[in-house]
Amino acid sequence: MELDELEWGDVLAQSEGIVWCQARLGDDQVVAVRWSHGLLESERAARLLLADAVAPTAELIGSGEGWMVLEDLRESMWRPITPQEQDDAPVLSMLGRWLARAHRIEGSAVSRALPDSALAQLLTPELVELALPALPGDLAAILPSALESWAHRVGQEPVRLGLGHLELSTVHVMGTLDAMPTDLSLCCASTREADLLSIRDGLEEDAWRRVEQGYLAEIGEDEEPQEGVLAAERGRALTARVIGTLLAGQPASEADLAQLRTALTRGVMGKKRQKGLPEADPSSRVRKRT
Repeated sequence: MELDELEWGDVLAQSEGIVWCQARLGDDQVVAVRWSHGLLESERAARLLLADAVAPTAELIGSGEGWMVLEDLRESMWRPITPQEQDDAPVLSMLGRWLARAHRIEGSAVSRALPDSALAQLLTPELVELALPALPGDLAAILPSALESWAHRVGQEPVRLGLGHLELSTVHVMGTLDAMPTDLSLCCASTREADLLSIRDGLEEDAWRRVEQGYLAEIGEDEEPQEGVLAAERGRALTARVIGTLLAGQPASEADLAQLRTALTRGVMGKKRQKGLPEADPSSRVRKRT
């Protein structure tokens, strides 16, 4: 389809460089999204990858560079999550199952279509070299070799579709049957372990445990996240946080430096966990609902 096939309606929402509009395509009500400067190209690519997957999303009816037309979920059996349901164990478990199914999308199609995660974009040799002089001497001396080792371990894993972040207020549910995130704007090419750590660090503890329960229920033993990869990705995430702070002209916090020092000298995961997904990062900023 092409945009000139639409009968345009009201603007539903807009932000800098992005506009969501109500529209009609024949007899169907749809949502048309337009953007500039590539702002939602990763979301468009993720929706194309998810189109044939068992992880549901709003139907992608048509798309092109700078635009896409989506199913209007207001005309479907899906509805927005309520504030009370953001603590609901069955809903959060269904989100964990959705995430596990999305993580099965992997390979060259993902790496070609999606950008690297924000973490990976901060760990280029050039940016690491810029930040090294601002680090304490003991960390600066061992960080490059540790990053090389972590990158080697991570590089042995499949590249998967990563959600990047889970904002519970944007979730939609279909009764008690299923749940799905609707904000795919941060989708990226990632390891499963890095994506789990990123999502875990953005949720409250109880919410994460319920998402974890659904994730583990969906996957098989051969799909469980690897302890060594989790350790490597946690080290890379700590490094990216410190480097990002330093490159912004701010001093790294003592807490972050202490965690990075632990990651570099003793390993970030502590004792081996027998079952489950990432432990909380105590320094992460959890988004609280108001």
